[in-house]
Amino acid sequence: MPIVPAFGVLASLFLILQLHWETWLRFGVWLLIGLAVYWFYGRKHSLMNPDSPRHALLRRDP
Repeated sequence: MPIVPAFGVLASLFLILQLHWETWLRFGVWLLIGLAVYWFYGRKHSLMNPDSPRHALLRRDP
């Protein structure tokens, strides 16, 4: 196992664990907002969704 990447992971984990709890709270809130946007946008615009405008356009093109 290469030592430099392993040391980089350990150093990063050390720094991440030193973050204040408010930072983790903000991260969690923004993560949930981002996942909600990703989920709802993806469900509406997915090519697997037959009601999607993009799905209808691809159906018409040869």
